Amino acid sequence: MQTSAITVHTRLTRRLYRQYMHFHVFRKDFGWLKFTGGCLLVFIFGLFNFRVDSIILGWVFVLFALYLLVSRFLRFYLSLNRICRQYGLDEMPRTFYSITFTSSGLDVRNKTEHAAYTWEQVHHVYKRPGILYLYMNPRTAYLLPDGMVENGTLDDVWALACSSLPLQKITK
Repeated sequence: MQTSAITVHTRLTRRLYRQYMHFHVFRKDFGWLKFTGGCLLVFIFGLFNFRVDSIILGWVFVLFALYLLVSRFLRFYLSLNRICRQYGLDEMPRTFYSITFTSSGLDVRNKTEHAAYTWEQVHHVYKRPGILYLYMNPRTAYLLPDGMVENGTLDDVWALACSSLPLQKITK
């Protein structure tokens, strides 16, 4: 691990943001189960109604479950596309922020703001292939892609996070 400050200059693209949102909604904290669990229960209740010879009610619940599932996914992707258009994300990378990591904490800078955090203020760090998600609260994260690291590697940032955070705040 490097002893000097490590800086990550995050340049977002549509693909990188979609990858993050898929992780945040579907993978983090078993989000896919929350996303589809209610639909599955309504579907099972519809099948139960078929079993007890209530065909019309069975069809109503089965079709309602399918509607819920399709509409949830459709709303997710429509919202994702709207956010990408709103922030001007396309295939050309757009610089959003830079984060400098030291053993005492991290500094976040963008075009208009600067914030300094200690490691105790970090909510959680997730390591996925080629990227780290640095959550400062349960709802938002900084994306730290591989290949955008200065004065080190993404593995150096991960090692620094592992040495500075308790185990319950780190997920590989």
